[in-house]
Amino acid sequence: MMKIFTIGLCLFFAGCASTAKIESSTSTKVENKPMPDWVNNRPLSNEYYIGIGYAAKKNFPSDFREAAKKNALNNLAGEISVTVSTSSVLSQLESDNKYKEDFQQDIRVTVNEQLQGFDEVDSYENKDFYWTYYRLSKADYQERKQKQVKDAVDQGMDFLIKARDYQNQLRYKEALLAYISGIGKISAYLDQSLETELSGQKIYLGNELFNGYRSLLNQIYIDAEVQVYRVKMGNPGTLKFFVKSSDGKTLMGIPLTVEVKKKFHSYLDLVSDANGALTIDVGKVARSTQSQYVTVQVNVKQLIKEAAVNAVVSKVLSTVSPSPETVNIEVQPVFVLIKSVEKNNGQVLSKNILDMALREGLAANGFIAVSAIEKADIIIEISADSNDGAVASEMNTQFYSSNLNVNIVFKKKSDGTEIYQRALNSIKGAQLSFEKASEDAYTKASKKMKLLVVDEFVKVYSE
Repeated sequence: MMKIFTIGLCLFFAGCASTAKIESSTSTKVENKPMPDWVNNRPLSNEYYIGIGYAAKKNFPSDFREAAKKNALNNLAGEISVTVSTSSVLSQLESDNKYKEDFQQDIRVTVNEQLQGFDEVDSYENKDFYWTYYRLSKADYQERKQKQVKDAVDQGMDFLIKARDYQNQLRYKEALLAYISGIGKISAYLDQSLETELSGQKIYLGNELFNGYRSLLNQIYIDAEVQVYRVKMGNPGTLKFFVKSSDGKTLMGIPLTVEVKKKFHSYLDLVSDANGALTIDVGKVARSTQSQYVTVQVNVKQLIKEAAVNAVVSKVLSTVSPSPETVNIEVQPVFVLIKSVEKNNGQVLSKNILDMALREGLAANGFIAVSAIEKADIIIEISADSNDGAVASEMNTQFYSSNLNVNIVFKKKSDGTEIYQRALNSIKGAQLSFEKASEDAYTKASKKMKLLVVDEFVKVYSE
């Protein structure tokens, strides 16, 4: 047994020594291999696109070869020129140079992603860096690209024909989706004219698809039932819109995005119904110093999402904005009739302190007090009575107290429904007489009326 163990141990150490020797030999070989000329002097060729890339081993310790390859192919793709044809979609978008660099970069990325048929010619490494040399036959690339373009044109043409058929059937949503999908099929070639024939006529496919989409989008009209939405503050309501073609025919199934601006912004994604109509629940509207409105327009983002096209197509289509329909919200004042019975020890007071306080507080929030019941929207009933309390002496001075109880009820005039109710109990006043103590209690109650009651009522009524 001892001999076997000794032999095994010897073999183990021998193996280790052998491995170390091989690694040392490989390392020496890497460092001593002469650096090829292509590392510092880029080759030139009429037959091949060439890409040279490198990576620092300390930055990519486990995948420096893959990093160098990626850089080499990016370098190779840079030799493939991207020329925007004057008959292409991108040429239309570049008329003001706004999108030129952005879209050309997108096309460059697409070229990189579609590279195939390339070969690794050579590689070189030292202890710090790894270089690799790739090439791609120009003839093979052009042949492959022509086939890809033809396939894309064939598919794009199918969608163009479908889009026009759907449009003739007033199936505008399907038509828009077909135009978008068609652009998606040729998205890698939006810089080219893509000249082809349809019904015996020469067309530029990209322009036909893009212009068809833009034209159809502009033929969708959204009409509001009213130009200005007038509503009483706090009253819920609805707004109706109609989606039509340019010749007045109703369009169903059109995806729409709705923005309702009241105190805050809210957004809805809706669809026109079988009658081309859209009903929006506006909800309660509050008084506001800022503009309030409802805006409806075709939901292009939803169409792009349904068509499942790439970012390039999405960016192209975002250059076309559908026309929105906006209805401003005009908040009408609410008229209130205040019935206030204010007493002291059961006797009606000559001056209604709480009535005046409530009027002022409500007026500041858009509620107008009226004297005729037929004009009122809301009836407010106030019942208040103060009662003499105790008498206390302090520093040879007598102080008189009063306890005030108040009840306030807000009701709809139309059906008597109670909207809001509040009780203010045991409000204490203190002064040098019972009469003055009662006035002090009413003064304190009037402050609560403005700060508490009005604030609570406005929230209940408007939200």
